[in-house]
Amino acid sequence: MRRKIFWLLVILTLITAPLTSQTVYRYNHPTRGAGIAVTGYANLRNATILTTSYVDTESVEFDQFKEICLLFDIVKGSLTSFEYKVFISNNGVDWFQEATESIASGIITDVPAYGTVTLATDVAYYKIMPFNGRHIKLQVKGTGTATGSSCSVELLGSY
Repeated sequence: MRRKIFWLLVILTLITAPLTSQTVYRYNHPTRGAGIAVTGYANLRNATILTTSYVDTESVEFDQFKEICLLFDIVKGSLTSFEYKVFISNNGVDWFQEATESIASGIITDVPAYGTVTLATDVAYYKIMPFNGRHIKLQVKGTGTATGSSCSVELLGSY
């Protein structure tokens, strides 16, 4: 039901929204979705079979947004899990992986971040995160056997 409501809002908004670039849509009126004011949309990856090696999604310029919502729609197939990495760039050429912190014995260590989801069945989920770049892309992969799997990735932005 959530997915149907989301797509209805996206379709209704896209009908009245002007296109500002090849893949990023700007909305005339903010819509509510995933708990944030949605003002932009981009399709980073169409539903395509996952591989066991990281594969780049499309990259888009999304610099006017301060918060993003990544929408993943994953068909499990024979996979055991799904992994993704987020990269930002200021020029669309030099890419920097999102980092996280590990704290042990009072020492803070920055480590490259990646998300992982153990798959018991097909899943559609979202991840909200702050965004301080100009361009964004992801790398995605599956673990296990890729037979019958697929993954699409979409991006929503808010101010």
